[in-house]
Amino acid sequence: MALTAQFDDVKCNDVPEYLISIVKTPNQGFQGNFFAYLGLRYDAATRLTPVNLGTPGPERTGRLTINGDGRAYSLPGITLVSDESGATRRERVQLLEFQYPHKPDVAHTIPAVLANEGTTELQRTALGDDYSFGLDSFPEQLLGFEARRSKTDALVVRFSALRNGRNSFLEKLIAINNAQQAHAQGFMPEFEIRFSQRNFRVTRDNLVYAHVREAYGRCLHWPLPPLSQYIQAGGKPAARLSPPSHSPDELIAHELNRAFEPSPPSYTVETATFVFLPGTFPDFAPR
Repeated sequence: MALTAQFDDVKCNDVPEYLISIVKTPNQGFQGNFFAYLGLRYDAATRLTPVNLGTPGPERTGRLTINGDGRAYSLPGITLVSDESGATRRERVQLLEFQYPHKPDVAHTIPAVLANEGTTELQRTALGDDYSFGLDSFPEQLLGFEARRSKTDALVVRFSALRNGRNSFLEKLIAINNAQQAHAQGFMPEFEIRFSQRNFRVTRDNLVYAHVREAYGRCLHWPLPPLSQYIQAGGKPAARLSPPSHSPDELIAHELNRAFEPSPPSYTVETATFVFLPGTFPDFAPR
């Protein structure tokens, strides 16, 4: 089922790609590190829809919605940051960047509702019950898991899973952020990641920051940062993304074959990377 999206007067009835990227820091909220990207793609004969960035002054705000295939996403009050558009000999493309910006000395409750009732789940493979996880329900098979251990650096762990109606890291961190804003001292509530190899208790005392990306369609091709990069940089470089441009060989390919093909239905993948304080380096071999 095709996805639809809308931001005020900008509408798309067949969304080929979107990506939501957030970074959560303990006791500080998102600090502006909440971005959404909506990609639109048309054949070369179809002109792009003009996007009104608004009048000079503050950036334009509105409600971004993404619906279909079991999801009903609503991001009210989000800011339209940029419109990146162009064309090849085969297609015209457009990428809209949105952000929940940070306002100094204001507690930021994120009003986004990312309701997903998807039922697609992974089946057991040769991994058996190893590398399964859960937040609100356990177990669910992972698409992938990575960890970087060191005696001197931070511990970095990454969980990749299909986005469905269960165990969303994105929804969990938004809920944690909003609960934190209601706390008298602004402390981040604790939560647990149930993992077949080792459970993780995530607290304000052991977490450096967490980065979550939900990608759909062609955004699945956007590369993930290597784990070592999370040690070298803070959260903001991870949250705000630079979409890959058409490579020279792609431009030639679009010249040699100008037949436009709409994007087929796609999986949605959620990737959560947690950076913990140095001093712990557990073994992740199956128990």
